[in-house]
Amino acid sequence: MRDQVTRSCDCFVIVFSLTSRMSWDEAQIIYEMLPRIRQTTHANIPVIFAANKADKSYECEITFDTAKQWCDAKDIPIVLTSAKTGLNVDKLFIELIRRTPRRGASGNRSMLMYRVAMLGTGGVGKSSLTIQFTMSCFVETYDPTIEDSYRKQILISGLPPVENSASGRRNSTVASSSRPDSTSGAPSRRNSILGSIGSLFRSKSKRDSIAESPPAYSESTNVVKGQKSDTPPVKTRKVPKADTNVIMLDLGSLARENFGLLEVNELEAPPPACSTCSAILSDSAKCFFCGATSNQRGSALQMRRPIEEFVRAKGIAELAPSVTPGQRNAANQFVDATDFGLTVFCIDVSGSMGVTHEVKQLQGLWNQLKQERGLASQSNQPSHISRLQCMQDAMMVHLERLNKHFPNRRVAILAFENNVDCYFGGVFRHELVHHHEVTSLEAGIERGSHITTPGWQVVKSSYQDLTSRTKGLSPSGGTALGTALALAIGLVKKHREEFTSPCEIFLCTDGASNTGIGSTASSISSALSAQHGRSFYTHAGEIASSHGAKVNVIGIAGEGVALDVLSAVAQSSGGLLNVVDVNELRRELRTATQKRVVAQDIGLQLHLPRGFKFKQDPRAGAALVNDGRTIKLSYSQADDRTVVAFGFAFDGGSGEKQKVWDSDAMPVQVSITYTVPATKEVRVRMLHRSIPTTTERIHAETGAHVSVVATHILQHLATKLNAMFAQGARSWSQTQRAATEARDTLFAANKMLGRGAVQPLQQEEAAGFASESAELDAILARVFGEGMPYPLGVARDEAVRSLAKYAGISREVVGAGQNRAAQISRAACLI
Repeated sequence: MRDQVTRSCDCFVIVFSLTSRMSWDEAQIIYEMLPRIRQTTHANIPVIFAANKADKSYECEITFDTAKQWCDAKDIPIVLTSAKTGLNVDKLFIELIRRTPRRGASGNRSMLMYRVAMLGTGGVGKSSLTIQFTMSCFVETYDPTIEDSYRKQILISGLPPVENSASGRRNSTVASSSRPDSTSGAPSRRNSILGSIGSLFRSKSKRDSIAESPPAYSESTNVVKGQKSDTPPVKTRKVPKADTNVIMLDLGSLARENFGLLEVNELEAPPPACSTCSAILSDSAKCFFCGATSNQRGSALQMRRPIEEFVRAKGIAELAPSVTPGQRNAANQFVDATDFGLTVFCIDVSGSMGVTHEVKQLQGLWNQLKQERGLASQSNQPSHISRLQCMQDAMMVHLERLNKHFPNRRVAILAFENNVDCYFGGVFRHELVHHHEVTSLEAGIERGSHITTPGWQVVKSSYQDLTSRTKGLSPSGGTALGTALALAIGLVKKHREEFTSPCEIFLCTDGASNTGIGSTASSISSALSAQHGRSFYTHAGEIASSHGAKVNVIGIAGEGVALDVLSAVAQSSGGLLNVVDVNELRRELRTATQKRVVAQDIGLQLHLPRGFKFKQDPRAGAALVNDGRTIKLSYSQADDRTVVAFGFAFDGGSGEKQKVWDSDAMPVQVSITYTVPATKEVRVRMLHRSIPTTTERIHAETGAHVSVVATHILQHLATKLNAMFAQGARSWSQTQRAATEARDTLFAANKMLGRGAVQPLQQEEAAGFASESAELDAILARVFGEGMPYPLGVARDEAVRSLAKYAGISREVVGAGQNRAAQISRAACLI
C-alpha cells in the first residue's frame, strides 16, 4: 500500500473479488488500517466496497450477501460490480463521490477535483474497474500493474454543498482515480503515429499583458480603496502568450500489431523524393515544401496515401528454435517463449549498501494484522532492513517473473564493489574481474564479450542458481560502477551476435562511482576525460543502444549518486532514470521491464511548407535545416508509450514583404526510419497530413487538443532545463533565468488552456495539465528560485530525477480517459 497516496486521497474504493476469499479477508484489513493511516476515525473517511467479478458467479468463494451483511453492520456502502460487463461501475464511483465532502474555497478550481484511491490485493480488478469507468473498455489480459492515474469529468446531481465556501456552484466534478501498485491496465496498442496536431492561430507571436491575473506562484493582495496597505503591491510583468502550434508523433504505433489497424499502404520501393529537401513528391514534379522542380516523371508521381511504408533493408529471422509466441501455461499466465533476450543486473554491493533503514510503519502494521487474522505465518518481522536486502528482495521477485513469463531469456548478475563478480548460473557460473584490469570503456566491453561460453543457460534452467547467488550477496569495498557497466555492454554485444531479442541492463547503486573507469568525481580532469564523467556514460549509452540494449539507472535515495552524470547513459539508450526509496526498488524494477521496446534506431524527419518553421529544439541531436522548415531528430528506441512533440510557428517575414498564409490548411510530411527489434528489418514509414489553420486565436484555443499541447510544453521545458542543468555550476545563473522563463510559460499555457477548454474532454485534460504543471512549477521554484545555490548531492539527484520525469512524460498522463480509448479503437489520424 502506497502510504503517501493513501494519506493524500479524498476517498477510497476497496476492491475484492467474489472469486477469492483471501481478497475479502485482506479488504477488511485494509479497511481497519485506514484510520491509522489517516490518523482519524472511520466516520471521517469516505469509503465504499466493490464486490467485483460478478460475472464469475460460478467461481464464487464469498457471496455478495455475506459481504453486504458485514458492510451493513459497519454502515459501509457496498456495490456488486463487474469490470468486464460494466455492471454498476458508474454507480460505484458516483455513490462514493456523493458521500465525499466537498472542501475548498469558493472560486478554487481544485475543490472540484476528487482524488480516489483504488485499494485491494492483487488481481481483484482495481485497474479494470478504473479503465471501465474512464474509458468504457475492458482489458482481457491480466498483467500485474504498478501505478497509474486517470481522470474523468462527470456531472453528478445531489452533491453536498462546498464546506466553508459560498454555494451556488454547479455540481460538476472531475474524479481522479489512482491506485497503489498499478500501471496502466489499458491496452498498449495505438492506432496512429500522428496522434494529434494543434492549430495555427496567427502569423506571429505577441507579448501581451496579463496584469489581470498574477502568476500561480506569486501572492496577491486585495487593498480596499482609501485604505493603506501594510504590504507592497505585487509586481506584474508581461509574458508571451502560449500557442497551440504543436505536431505530435505517437511512436508507440510503430508496433507491428498496429500495421493492419492503421491501414498502412505497403510500397515495394521507395517513392520519388525531392533532390533539394528530400521530401516525398506527390503527383507533381514540383516539391510543395521547398519549391524545387525534380526531373522525376512517369507513374512514380502519384497522390500519396495518408500512411505509407517500405522496407529499406531486409532483416534476419530469429536464430532461436521455432516456438509459438503468446502461449499460456496451466495457471493461465502469459508466457513469451520467443523472447531470447538478455537481462543484466549490475548491482552495487559496496560497503554503503549495508546501511539499514527502518521498515515502514504501514508495512509492519500490514504484516501484523495479517498474522492476527491467520493470513500470514507467525514470524518476527525485522524493524530495520539494509539497502542490499531490499535490492535482493526486488531481484528475487524479478527473477521469478522472468522464470514464469520469459523462460528463454538469459540473466547475468554483475555484483560490483572494488571489483566485479560476474555470475551467470548453470554450467558456466562465475568470473571475477578486478577493476585495474579494465582501463577503458572499450577494454571493458571487449573483456565482457569474451567472458561467457556456450554453456550459459536460460533462466528456466538457471533460476535456482541465480536466486541462490542473489541471496548470497554481501556488502564491502568501493564502487566500480563504470567497470561493471562496460562488462555488461560487452555481454550484450556478444549476445546480440546470436539473438535479436531486446536486451536490458539494470544499473542499481546507492552512491557515486569512485573506483576504476567511469568515475563521477566532480574534478575538472575527471569530468573532461573520455573515461570518466558524462562523456563516459554518454558514449556507453550510445554503444548499448547500438547493440539493442537499454540501460535503466535506479539510484537508491539517501546519498548522492551523481544522477546528473549517470543520466547520460539512460538518456542515450532510452532507459529509465529514477532515484527511489529502498522500499520501492521492487516496484521500480518492474516499471522498467514493462516498457516494451517497439522500435530501435529511429530517425525522424519532418517537413513544413514555405512560410512556416520549426521552433528551436533543446533535444540532443535535433537539427533544423532548409531555413527551419525541416527538423531531424534521432531516438535510440521507443516503447509503446513514447510520444515526440514539435513546436512550429508562422514565418511570414516582416514589414512590406510580410507574407500571408491564405489557405485554411497546411501540409505536413513525416518520415520515420526505424528498425524492428525482433528481425532487425529497417523500415521507413511516411505520413502525409494536412493541418487546419486559422488566424483567429479563439478558434485555435477552443479547437486545441489539450493533451498534445500540454505534453509538448512539459517535455520541452524539462528537456531544456535538464540540458542546461547538466552544464554544472558554471552556467547556474543562466539556468535560473531559463527556469523563470519556464515558469512564465507554464502560467501562460494554463491561461490559454483554461480559456479554450470548453468541451468536457478538454476540461479533463486541462485539469490534468494544471496538476502536472503545478508540480513542475513547485520544483522550479524550489531548485532554481532566486537566491538558491547550485544543488549538490541528494538535492541535485532529486532535481535531475524530476526534470527527467517531465522530459519523458507521456500524453497519457494528462490525456482524458476517452481519448486513451480512442487511441486504441479508432482509425482516424486526428483525435
